Amino acid sequence: MNIAKPLFIALGFISLGLGILGAFLPILPTTPFCLVAAYFFSKGSPRLYKWLLALPKIGPQIQEWNEHGMIRPKIKLVAVVSLLAVMFLLNWRGVVLWGRAPACLIMIVVMIFVVSRPEKKRDYSNK
Repeated sequence: MNIAKPLFIALGFISLGLGILGAFLPILPTTPFCLVAAYFFSKGSPRLYKWLLALPKIGPQIQEWNEHGMIRPKIKLVAVVSLLAVMFLLNWRGVVLWGRAPACLIMIVVMIFVVSRPEKKRDYSNK
């Protein structure tokens, strides 16, 4: 029995659950978790991957990412604000420096990555 497929499916559902939770909690971004869920479902179950792409709120964003590597401006804003809020909470709550510094560094790298993604579909027809 191949353990990888059930593991990918389980990780897909965990990621999707975190993404859905992120729709209600401002600190947790929805889209990145849904993108991760799409990756895991694509490896574990083509049927679940197609189901995820068919969801009206999530599917178009995943397809935009897959086809153009783009993130909508509103999603970028929510992701950056969420990461900044978590960084603020880590510093405000007095988390020890050795735990806070790496977490903040990772969040800064993620913010740079998110902000650097295109916001519109690329038009290759003029080239």
